[in-house]
Amino acid sequence: MRHHTTETRTLAAPPLRQSARRTASRLTLLALLLVACGSAPTPPAVPTVSLVAPNRGSTAGATTVTITGTHFTAASTVTFGPVAASHVTYVDSTTLKADSPASPAGTVDISVTTAAGSSAITDADHFTYVDSPAVTALTPTEGPRAGGTTVTITGTHFAPGATVTFGALPATSVTVVNDTTITAVSPAGQTGSVDVVVSSSGNGATSPTAQFTYLEAPTVSAISPREGPLAGGTAVTITGTNFTSNSTVRFGTQPAQTVNVLSATALVATAPAGIGGTVNLTVTTAGGRSSATTAEQFTYVQAPTLTRLTPTVGTSAGGVTVTLTGTHFTPGMSVRFGGVPATGVTVLNDTTLTAVSPAGRPGLVDVTVTTTGGRSGPQTFNYYRITEYQVPTHPSHLTGLTSGPDGNIWFTEERSNKIGRITPGGTLTEFPIDFLPGGLMDITTGSDGNLWFTSTYGAIGRITPGGAYTVFLVPGGFGTPRGITSGPDGNLWYTDLANNQIGRVTTAGVFKTYPLPSPNGGPADITVGPDGNLWFTEIDANRIGRITPGGTITEFTVPTANSVPGGITGGPDGNVWFTESFGHKVARITPAGTITEFEVPNALPTGITTGPDGNLWFTENGGTAIGRLTPAGVVTEFVTPTLFSNPLSITTGPDGNLWFTESTTDQIAVLEH
Repeated sequence: MRHHTTETRTLAAPPLRQSARRTASRLTLLALLLVACGSAPTPPAVPTVSLVAPNRGSTAGATTVTITGTHFTAASTVTFGPVAASHVTYVDSTTLKADSPASPAGTVDISVTTAAGSSAITDADHFTYVDSPAVTALTPTEGPRAGGTTVTITGTHFAPGATVTFGALPATSVTVVNDTTITAVSPAGQTGSVDVVVSSSGNGATSPTAQFTYLEAPTVSAISPREGPLAGGTAVTITGTNFTSNSTVRFGTQPAQTVNVLSATALVATAPAGIGGTVNLTVTTAGGRSSATTAEQFTYVQAPTLTRLTPTVGTSAGGVTVTLTGTHFTPGMSVRFGGVPATGVTVLNDTTLTAVSPAGRPGLVDVTVTTTGGRSGPQTFNYYRITEYQVPTHPSHLTGLTSGPDGNIWFTEERSNKIGRITPGGTLTEFPIDFLPGGLMDITTGSDGNLWFTSTYGAIGRITPGGAYTVFLVPGGFGTPRGITSGPDGNLWYTDLANNQIGRVTTAGVFKTYPLPSPNGGPADITVGPDGNLWFTEIDANRIGRITPGGTITEFTVPTANSVPGGITGGPDGNVWFTESFGHKVARITPAGTITEFEVPNALPTGITTGPDGNLWFTENGGTAIGRLTPAGVVTEFVTPTLFSNPLSITTGPDGNLWFTESTTDQIAVLEH
């Protein structure tokens, strides 16, 4: 608040006024003399001032002041304090117009002087010089054409009653906060920039001009993409008009995470998180907010889920049509196998689609589906590659095989009467067993570092890694040895189907036999169980047998009748697993004798082994595939390149892959997965 102090001063009359008074005295004396002589004229009246308007003005001068009073003449002069007016206009004897000269701030008297004298000083002739208002800043400097923007004006010498104009139009509201701050509400205007002028009330003083720009409201004509995930993060390109550097964007009621203005017609906004459904996307500038239209609607989409693949395996060459099941599938979605895009994606409905697998390396990969709503969690797809190697001798009818002590795979050729060897790289070598007429069936690695094999012509053979062989005839007459394994006691154990017995032979060739308790058992394959005993299959009696290293035999009946149990192996779970060729099952037997059966494809499961992945792998001798069974009973098939190859025996190679014989095509094959 500004405080005013009234000061009373006695001023000496200026020289001009003293001269006027001496002249007036002389004229009065002359008049008295003339009256005495009887011929004196009427003297002129002294001017008076009753009103000045306006009574305030700028210290810069140039305020045109209307002076009202009496006895004004065309020769009247006007002073503002001690300084003469810069220009005086005689209107009539009661009215003058005078332009104020420049003067420091303060109050002065306006005096009118004619030949009769000068007007007396009264309160009515006061004129106050005030400093002109000055504008230094506007906030904001932009607003919509419709008006209504509250603008804070910063400057100096703002006085109560000050007015504000935007161009030629007055502000709709003006509040003088103090002598340095005014708030004014912009009126409606035309697009473009106008001067903002602050005027002091009643004195005509104006500020230096400041610019306020009227803007068109932004419009939105298109957005891309029009969908995104609930989590937000979608970069949306917005096309329209009248975008400015300070544009803001909202998705519904939520502000965009980021806004990047590219030009007056394009910007990119990052979508915030949403709750689903369609929202209006709006752009706001100082010129206003874009209107809501269908062109600017953005839809939050649920992320897809993926729950199942069928099949879950495919060759490394790709080209397998896979059915994917899940939720929130939409047209245009993509599918990836280990990061590689699938081809031929066909969305059947919102829960099912088909896609063709791309080529991939053997092994497990994650399969995911992606929509504008996001990416699903993965399901596992198993790429595999089967490579087949043709054995030189044909026909040979490949039967058993094993991982040898020399890092190679060794196998038997039943009809050609040879033992074969194949390196992990595929180099094949055959060793004829001339002593025997044929019937080579199974092969295993002995504790002595040699390979041991059976012949249905009543013999057990030994072959060194270098190819030298020795043949031992089995006791008990004409036997038919089938399966063979290296026992926990360092000896070789074998089955003798014709003699219905289990045999043991030392690495020196010393035999001992153990007849089965039941007649016509038909012992076939044999393995070492996790419990340290020998376990074997009885194909004729439909039983599983167990023999201790001391020779005690126990038999367990298979639940499915006439199932023809064939191959047998120690499992990864502490149990023994076997195949049922005619029962089309793979079964598990605990050390205590409890049997659990699992259905497998109708393709004569025969050979079986425990894989390096902790699953059971078996051959489908009636078809063209290798089967994988998890301990929980989930079956997966891996199709061989050659149709009707009739895989027979299978083992884990020294390279960690699955090797198997194809009995009818005379091929050794390796499965990489």
